[in-house]
Amino acid sequence: PNSKSTTSTKAKSAPTTAKKKAEIKKLLKTEADRKSVMEKTYRILVGMIPQEDLPRRKTKEKVALTCPAERKPGDTILFENPHVKGQRLKVKIPKKTKPGDTFRVTVPVPQEDEGDSPPDHNKWTRDFYEVLSEYAYHFDAWIDSVSERHMSQGEEYPGHFEKRKKFDKLTGEFPKELKTPIDKSYLQKILRRARQNKHKRDKTAQRLKQEEEEQQKARAIKKEAPDKPTSSTASAGKTQPESSPKRVVKLPESGASFEERAWQLEPFLARETE
Repeated sequence: PNSKSTTSTKAKSAPTTAKKKAEIKKLLKTEADRKSVMEKTYRILVGMIPQEDLPRRKTKEKVALTCPAERKPGDTILFENPHVKGQRLKVKIPKKTKPGDTFRVTVPVPQEDEGDSPPDHNKWTRDFYEVLSEYAYHFDAWIDSVSERHMSQGEEYPGHFEKRKKFDKLTGEFPKELKTPIDKSYLQKILRRARQNKHKRDKTAQRLKQEEEEQQKARAIKKEAPDKPTSSTASAGKTQPESSPKRVVKLPESGASFEERAWQLEPFLARETE
């Protein structure tokens, strides 16, 4: 009896296992496809970074010094940093420098204080915003497919945490020492800006489309309706009724009293027939 029960259980579990494997295989393919799209979008996005146009933060600058008369190459001299009041720096006089010659040295430059809300010095095109938004969408879709596969296998996967890593690698693609540094929080900010701008454009496009459809309906109704004659055309084309012939009567001079000043038809008729 136990052998028969085991055989029956294996027979039932075999189709289930095959079905599960087919499901996981399908999920793996979806995961790979989404990852491929995400990586392709990433490469396009990196190629759109304006490496040379992003404003750099000035941290150092070269200044010219004059070799003192009593000094020679290799001697150390003190000089004041022209960009930082009271800061004195040391430098060795370079080789082949004679008294009175000038040579250049690099000195640190202090950063400008832009307050608590510094402006964004980086400028991005609309295409960059759109591709950034697409990359974030495809990254999240890829993580969703990974989560779905783990769930089908009865495993836990912190998908919400993994989605936060979408900018970990991307931050390293931007130049360093920018006037407005680019980190994960900055990319999150411009991603929100990109989505807000897209939402506004989509809303405007939808409104314009509705207005165009309403105008097309109005033109169609006007085209189907018969033309109404204008007031001048109507009066010109309208048949005037024939006027009845006018009758001229003479007022009686005598033979009638009009104390009540009322007019009667008989005196008129009687006068005319006489």
